[in-house]
Formats: sequence, C-alpha cells, structure tokens
Amino acid sequence: MGWLPEPKKEGKNLGILAFETAKTMSRLISLYKSVSDEEISRLRNDVIRSKGVAFLNSGDEKFLLSLASAKRLKDLDHATAAVAR
Repeated sequence: MGWLPEPKKEGKNLGILAFETAKTMSRLISLYKSVSDEEISRLRNDVIRSKGVAFLNSGDEKFLLSLASAKRLKDLDHATAAVAR
C-alpha cells in the first residue's frame, strides 16, 4: 500500500555492529595478553636477542623495545578509536 511507510530494516546494521564489536574485543584481548609479564619477558629474552632480528633490524635492545612499545601504543590507539565509534 502506497500510503503506509516502509518498514525499517535494522537487522543488517545490528549484525554488522555485532561483528565489529567482536573484532574489537578480540583485538583488545590480544593486546592485553601481549603486555603481560610473561610476554614481555619472552620478548626481551628470546625475540630481541635472536640472530634474525639483529640481522634484519638492529642489535640495540633499547631501540627494539621502543619499537615494540610504539607498536603496542599504535594498537591501543586503534582499539580506542574503534571503541569511541
């Protein structure tokens, strides 16, 4: 009937938001786990001291830790932007 308003289709938007929320939560959990004491210890003792990292990037531990910190901060910035939406 032409005089009745069309029903709104909200189901698709709700489904997309649910996937976005799940994706953001997954990223936050991954970020949380990556800054645990165990992971930081593994990063310092195993990853940074490996020959491949030293060959491809640098042997300077402070520089490599600052790169890792910058990456975590960037990930946190992306997560906060997603939560703010």
